[in-house]
Amino acid sequence: MKKKMTFDKKYPLFAKYITDSEVQYNMMENADLFRKYEAYSESIALFLFELDKRFDVETIKGIIVEAIIKLPDEIMISLITSYLNSDEAAKGNPEFIAFYNKTSNLGIASVNYIEKNGLVTNRSYKDIPNIALDALYNDKRTGYEMFKDVPLDDVYDTLSYTERKLVVDLICNNSFSLLDEIFAKLNINLPVLIKILVNKNFDIEILNEKTVREINPYFVMILFCLIMDNEETFASIENIKNLCRDKRFELIRKVITENKLVVLGQIEYESISNLTDDEVIDLLEKKELVLAKTEI
Repeated sequence: MKKKMTFDKKYPLFAKYITDSEVQYNMMENADLFRKYEAYSESIALFLFELDKRFDVETIKGIIVEAIIKLPDEIMISLITSYLNSDEAAKGNPEFIAFYNKTSNLGIASVNYIEKNGLVTNRSYKDIPNIALDALYNDKRTGYEMFKDVPLDDVYDTLSYTERKLVVDLICNNSFSLLDEIFAKLNINLPVLIKILVNKNFDIEILNEKTVREINPYFVMILFCLIMDNEETFASIENIKNLCRDKRFELIRKVITENKLVVLGQIEYESISNLTDDEVIDLLEKKELVLAKTEI
């Protein structure tokens, strides 16, 4: 008769901390936990080794539950990696999981930053998005990014967080040079251009190499000019993005050339998603007439 595996044999790394028989039973019956334990036993062992230096058994038991048993693989490894790369102050803070969770709510760039540089377990964790963004900029920039012969490096520090984020998104997508190609003929400098793009939600969903080539750089410039001084174009840009996702570039050009951008924002995208280009333009013209009569 085959001898039943004991908890100590199945989970030797946890045996020191998990002594409650009911908890042990539940863990023994948890096939997904065992899969995770076997897959990441080396990382878990390093994690527990560091915890052992700083916390008592009861505290570590709670950390095992919260950081290993409850978390899915990807987040567990992210947390462990962040902890192992942390300084002594963060490693010795029993609330480090709470600070990881707070940081993860700040976005993927912040998580990537703490995985590389370690947790921040004080109020300055709120500064991580800015720090992470600037670190990504310094990592990805070439130093040759220009707009009208003005280096991006000369203005980057003057930009707001959302403006810098757009710049970094463009660099990471090899799209920053499109700004010069599309907008260089306009009487506008780089900080003002970036501010307008951010305010109008004109981002890399449009400003990427493939989409700009499909629409045509000239039409992208006209699109920008149409929205630049119009206060009611946010919904229009969202629908332009919807058209980009559906690869309806010819329709985008028609909307621009026939000056139907504003009225495009007055309709639900679902109502035109299955229509032909001509049917959409016809619908927009009818909508425009209705709006004009309403305003009279």
